[in-house]
Amino acid sequence: EGKKAIRADITKQLQAASIKVQSNSQTVSLFVKAVFGSDRKRADKYAYVLRVAIAEQQTQATFVQWIADAGGIEQVKLSAEPSEKTQQKREAIADAVESVKEKILDARITSLGTVSLTAQVTTGDCNLLITDKAPDGSLRVVGVLPNVTDALLKRVQLEMGKLEVQAAEQSKELGQTITIAPTVNYVRKMQPLNKIPIPALVKTKPASSAKLLAKANDKSA
Repeated sequence: EGKKAIRADITKQLQAASIKVQSNSQTVSLFVKAVFGSDRKRADKYAYVLRVAIAEQQTQATFVQWIADAGGIEQVKLSAEPSEKTQQKREAIADAVESVKEKILDARITSLGTVSLTAQVTTGDCNLLITDKAPDGSLRVVGVLPNVTDALLKRVQLEMGKLEVQAAEQSKELGQTITIAPTVNYVRKMQPLNKIPIPALVKTKPASSAKLLAKANDKSA
């Protein structure tokens, strides 16, 4: 509540000074704008450095020396900027996420498989399945999260995209194709999932890999 009140107060001051405020701006960015006004370039630079300091757990007592040890504000900014390799990987992940979204849409027409639950659970239009692996190799649904939020769905899609990029990197290193399964195209070449014995599964929208979803959920927990 205290942080929300501070953010609301800073936002009100900026709006009174006719300084544009975006709803998705981080609080530290608003704070810097309140100090430096409409000098966007300067405010962005200082806000970036403050975010790096926060990420590195600097405190009020260590901040000044940290800046000095780094060689100044400009050097902090330069050293924290992503390398070309890092930027390329980010772009590859972004492309993979778009591919995942397309596969999910495709799976609504040619689904990965649908079965009914054996237990009474609440479901919604989009549901997250948590599974474990049974001794016979089949997947057992041990939990269902109904009405998945857009934020969680995006996180899941991001994790699936990262897995695809990782598989592509491993394929390149080993000189052979590694497939993240099940994806829509891959499953079409396999036995349909609805033929695999699963004691409890919920019809989902979108249908997607329960294993991958469970892994993504574990990371976001």
